[in-house]
Amino acid sequence: MGIIVKALREIMSSDIYPIVADKIDNFSCKNSDVETFLRTKAVEYENRNKSRTYLLIDDKNVDIMAYYTLSLKAIDFRDTVSKTTIQTIDGFSKKVESVAAILIGQLGKDTYFGNSIEGAKIIEFALNSIYNVQDIIGGRVCFLETEDTPENQKVIDFYADNGFKVLQHDKTDKYLQMFRKL
Repeated sequence: MGIIVKALREIMSSDIYPIVADKIDNFSCKNSDVETFLRTKAVEYENRNKSRTYLLIDDKNVDIMAYYTLSLKAIDFRDTVSKTTIQTIDGFSKKVESVAAILIGQLGKDTYFGNSIEGAKIIEFALNSIYNVQDIIGGRVCFLETEDTPENQKVIDFYADNGFKVLQHDKTDKYLQMFRKL
């Protein structure tokens, strides 16, 4: 089984879109928010240029094994972030209040594929896309936001194991923001 990465926006304008749209409707993962985003918001966000979604597709059956969504978002630093960390992220000043960064807004794997694709491989594909963006426009970090709950500790540990460091809680205190230097 080979994996190909296809941009959703390219698929939307191709003749295979009806097949892929049906597979999107059947995408199922452990996180209902991630599942719902792909099913109900990804196409709209593409059309509005709000984000870009990439599908990891089994090249034999055109099944969606996993996906990730990237966008630009400002990291607004809270008072809890050290000046050293701010300077590391900004690359120059420790006095900035925010920086623009690439957000991994969604990342999910279809439960049907179980161990056929590891989460680290999905992150690797996402990072490859991010490095392509970095090569064009620059940038020093990418980040993600994940729920900070005891039930989600396995996910937080997974991101940490894949090079992301805890930065802060977002302004709502619902999400933990984690960053990775590029």
